[in-house]
Amino acid sequence: MKIKTLMLIIILVTVLVALVVIGTEIVTGWRVDRAVRRDDIASRLSEAVFERIATRSEWLLLHDETTASRWRRLHQEVENLLDDAKLEFEGTPVHNEILELIREQPVLADYFNRLEENWAVGQAGQIGQDTVKATEGELVGEMTSIAQGFYDFSTRLKEESRDDVESAVRTNVITSVALVSLLAILVLAGGLAISLSVLRGLSSLREGTEKISAGDLDYRIDESGMGEMADFARSFNEMTAKLGGKAALLEGLGVMYRETLAAESAADLARVCLSVAQKLTGSRFGFMGTLNEEGRLDVKVLSETGLEECAMPELEATRQLADMEIKSYWGRVFTEGRPQIVNDPLSDPDSSGTPHGHPTISSFLGVPLFGGRKTVGIIALANREGGYTIEQAEDLSAIGLAYMEVAARQKAEQEVRLHRDHLEELVEERTGELRDSEAAQARQAEELKDMLDIASHELRHPATVFKGYSYILLENVDSLDSDVAREALASIDRASDRIVRIVDQLMDVTRISRGEIEPRWEDIDPNALLNGVVFEFENARAEINVNVQTEGAFRGDREMLRTILTNLIDNAIKFAPEGTSVETGALVATDGVIMFVGDRGPGIPEAHANRIFDRFYQVEDLQHHSTPGMGLGLFVAKALVEAHGGWIRYSRREGGGTVFEFFIPARSR
Repeated sequence: MKIKTLMLIIILVTVLVALVVIGTEIVTGWRVDRAVRRDDIASRLSEAVFERIATRSEWLLLHDETTASRWRRLHQEVENLLDDAKLEFEGTPVHNEILELIREQPVLADYFNRLEENWAVGQAGQIGQDTVKATEGELVGEMTSIAQGFYDFSTRLKEESRDDVESAVRTNVITSVALVSLLAILVLAGGLAISLSVLRGLSSLREGTEKISAGDLDYRIDESGMGEMADFARSFNEMTAKLGGKAALLEGLGVMYRETLAAESAADLARVCLSVAQKLTGSRFGFMGTLNEEGRLDVKVLSETGLEECAMPELEATRQLADMEIKSYWGRVFTEGRPQIVNDPLSDPDSSGTPHGHPTISSFLGVPLFGGRKTVGIIALANREGGYTIEQAEDLSAIGLAYMEVAARQKAEQEVRLHRDHLEELVEERTGELRDSEAAQARQAEELKDMLDIASHELRHPATVFKGYSYILLENVDSLDSDVAREALASIDRASDRIVRIVDQLMDVTRISRGEIEPRWEDIDPNALLNGVVFEFENARAEINVNVQTEGAFRGDREMLRTILTNLIDNAIKFAPEGTSVETGALVATDGVIMFVGDRGPGIPEAHANRIFDRFYQVEDLQHHSTPGMGLGLFVAKALVEAHGGWIRYSRREGGGTVFEFFIPARSR
């Protein structure tokens, strides 16, 4: 075969091979483009789903309209991405799962609307806060179940899309390697040097493909080839680096989520987050801090390497880590609310230098921690070799978002635990109260029975007087002697006083039981007070002597004191023997006033000494007591004295009888 023919054949075959290579590049390029499009949709869907979960948690803390609007915007963004995914992934195994998620979108929106309605109803006071929290817990649980499905699917879709990209690239590379190798053989005669260069490039591509296929995302292809092969190697290395970075970020987030499950406090959680961030970015040291109530920075966690390299005295270092002024280049994280990359801190216009003993800062990266739409804290890293890039800032921002989500979840779980413990304490306390209440109700029922028996017994006598003398007056109205009529009316009057006294005592007991006794303080003349009370007993069967030993006024509630003295004097008259008198008086001193009422009755038996001030208690039982009364006088007197801040007691008198005395402490105007 002639050389020209051979060359022609070689040229024709070369053209055909070139056409095949071009066609293959177009096909595999289309596949790579499709894989990249799917990966982009999957990435944005994963980010939108994650941010929607974080925004829902933020709304549960703030309950504001701004956060709710952001949630709905993210919800609509997820819906749009699902529509894109429905078209892009049509005919794939995941297509039906995408359609199912589209159907669940309105369910999530309905749950969120119900969360807002539940909160609004609770704020309006239409339902109790316990009901609000219970309903909120149920709705959040349902949303979390659905949202977890979204998150799991989007994560899996992203991983599958990444695998699809790698597969497409691998196919493209392998196909290109095979065809270009054939082309290289055919054109070997045209340029051995070029062929050798291409072969070296192809060898690197093949080795890189194998390494990446085996999971080694840190491997880089040699870029020292010629022309498009070198460009392709650089593009391939850039794509591999991005994949490696995202893989490292996902791995770091996974580590953080796993380790935070065992974190018992917010400080433990922050230490885990800072450790992951430091390792992921290759930073020498870093810190995390939050704003205090005065808007200044309190450092919560500092990396161990930072502590080791700090030469400042411990006391001074501790002082400088609290209540820091927002300034320097790191302060821009708060003032601008966005990440800050400073790879030459000394020349930064906002640099304020470093304190003596503080490690030298060669590069800095800080990202904000958001509470709602407000910057509430910072994650700061320093001294990464070679400085920081936008990719590290994006990765650190993702870690910050994850940290705030986990922190919110941890706080919510702690609140649930505290609420549960509180409820258990309340249940235990309420159970004890119910037991005490049952015992108290039993006592009250017994006391009520005693009161009804005593009241019926006490009211029977005045009722009989009313009936008897009323009958006499009615039957003999025209012929009745005036003295007899006057005596009948006097008896009716005394019976009326007795009924009034019974009713007053019952009303006093009711007020005491309800806690409605509060003294109305005024200046009181003890002599006038005692004589006024004694005047009401001018027709009593015993004489009452008044003895005020010291002149001067004191402060107290006049009506309460009249009630106390009336009850004590009435009680003394009941037990005073015929021909004896009742003594009452007062002694005013600088620290208060002592008043007393004494009689010459039989006294109080020792067995009854501890119960005479009890409600409805009487020394004689109901069936055999010979003196009128309901057993309320001393009970009421003691309660009214104690309402004044004083005390009441009794003692035996020499020569027989009992004396009651009570003390009202002095009170300034």
